[in-house]
Amino acid sequence: MKWKRFACTLAALAWATFTSVGLAETSLYERSSREGLRELRRGNYPDAVRNLEAAARAAQSFGGGDARYSEASASLAQAYFAQGRYREAEVYYRRALAATEKRLPPEHPEVATAVSNLAELYRYLGRTEDAAPLHRRALRIRESNYGTEHLSVAESLYYLAEVLRAQRRYAEAERLYWRSVMVRSYLQGRDSPALWPSLNGLAEVNRALGRASEAGELYRRATALAEKALPAARLRTPLQDFALGDTEMIATSRGNSASLQLMPVTPLSDRERLLAAEHPDLARQLEGLADVYAAQGRFAAALELVRRVLSMREGALGAQHPEVAEAYGSLARVLAALGQRDAALTAARAATRQLSRQAEKRRWQDNFVLHVALLAERAGADRAALAESFYAVQQLARLPYALELFEAQKLIRPGETLLATLATDEAVYAWVVHSRDAVFLQDEADEKLRARLAPLLEGSKRVLFVAHGERQALRPALLAKSHALTVLPAVGYLAERPPR
Repeated sequence: MKWKRFACTLAALAWATFTSVGLAETSLYERSSREGLRELRRGNYPDAVRNLEAAARAAQSFGGGDARYSEASASLAQAYFAQGRYREAEVYYRRALAATEKRLPPEHPEVATAVSNLAELYRYLGRTEDAAPLHRRALRIRESNYGTEHLSVAESLYYLAEVLRAQRRYAEAERLYWRSVMVRSYLQGRDSPALWPSLNGLAEVNRALGRASEAGELYRRATALAEKALPAARLRTPLQDFALGDTEMIATSRGNSASLQLMPVTPLSDRERLLAAEHPDLARQLEGLADVYAAQGRFAAALELVRRVLSMREGALGAQHPEVAEAYGSLARVLAALGQRDAALTAARAATRQLSRQAEKRRWQDNFVLHVALLAERAGADRAALAESFYAVQQLARLPYALELFEAQKLIRPGETLLATLATDEAVYAWVVHSRDAVFLQDEADEKLRARLAPLLEGSKRVLFVAHGERQALRPALLAKSHALTVLPAVGYLAERPPR
């Protein structure tokens, strides 16, 4: 009897210990999750991450089949994303999706949410080939649960349309944008501010297809709704008209973002600072409106908003955050449109210096292209500009490092010529690099550039060809007819060739 009583006592103690540990983990999870989400909403990302990491650790004790496990993973992924820690965000969004798929039927609405979260991360990073099938899946699940007239369906339609527009699949993108507009108009009203992102997407599609009149009308409608939606539009001071060639617009120190000052700066009001802290998405919305203004040719208005976005982000996120660099890129584009090329180049340098540290650069490739384009007019005669543009273009390759011009020249063997190209919708750029010299060329069309390249490649026993950008320039098959040709995926692969 004694041993039975002893065994019962041990079992009771074990159960009490297990229960107390479980209650402690539950309490820790609830407190950390609540505080983490509150700090995330406030834009206090370090404290949000710290609390949500604690919540995720506590949720592991519940097991992958518990809803709190997937919720904690998704919340932590959102916090990592807000900090610009995109690799960690992907890990936890994938973990949240796997746990949700394990716990629920494949057509459950929560599965659609988890799929959409991961897809949006991929879309944001420019990984459209990964984002498209996931957004299609989320759309299909939501339509099967809610029908075609639901706000979550409108959201999926918009996200998928954004992906397709990035892929230049304009006809399908246009159809999905219109569906999103019609659903939101039916559910929220034709004058709802929620319509403006889809209307702006439609305007971008029409502009890409050469329908200037239709694009202009859509931009005007999107602008009116966006200004209605954004509180900063009511708070900002009257927009200033900045004269072209204003030399005091920007002071520079070799593009160092810490010392790059915008002049004159319109200070943020106390109310705007509060909004920036409590609503982290406000800066993104203002940046979107600035893009609409720029598309309409309203560059002074766009400049005012971009300067405010930059002030907000540097104050809330810190100078090294990718979204701060993105704001510098927006600033560079507006300044270039205003004809302030030197100031634009300084801003572009600030953007690409920070973005070059990102492992995944596809989202920001336009910033590197702009950097090259701003250097193009001086790279033909300026050796330093040529070397800078050569390094900048390599950031478009999917390689974690780039070579300086002098480093590449040391790796080029006798009789070899390195030919690097970048093709955009506006121009074609080429870098012809020999072991002792280098030449930069720019032209409007491949054929014209090919004719100018012929004498520079004459006498080369082998051409090492590296193409950058989404469009192929100087078709390798044509080069192979006149030269021994080696196609490299990136300039950096020169360093990986076996020794002679």
